[in-house]
Amino acid sequence: MPKPAKFFVSFKLLLKKGNKILVLKETGTKFFDIPGGRVDENEIKSPIQKILKREVREEIGADVKYKVLNFAPVTIHRRFKNLAKNRAFKIVFEGKYLSGSIKLSFEHESYEWVDPKRFNPKDWRFFSKEEKLAFESYFKSQKSRKK
Repeated sequence: MPKPAKFFVSFKLLLKKGNKILVLKETGTKFFDIPGGRVDENEIKSPIQKILKREVREEIGADVKYKVLNFAPVTIHRRFKNLAKNRAFKIVFEGKYLSGSIKLSFEHESYEWVDPKRFNPKDWRFFSKEEKLAFESYFKSQKSRKK
């Protein structure tokens, strides 16, 4: 019988400010990213909301206020970084920016508020084709939404 694969679980937030979405660039690699991250060992029984809040605070600062719009994922994908050691299953939720200044952690070198209707995935580096397709699909759904 094949051995089951092991993945980290990661909760991410697609943070919307008006009609734009917060997109981050990873330090050094400049890969596409959004706020959020992995569940820590001591958080196995913690509510998803609490884990997401901690990760978002760590990556964009405690000053940023937001509201998670729905705890139904808007996209789910896998990310492979150093295939043998860092495999993550990413579950992405949508949130609404309310206020505050963004202060990036060491993990990200820059951020941008992008309009999904003008977002071109070819302009960004993704970790995998699967991740790129997940965000292309999400952004495409935003392009077809009526205001």
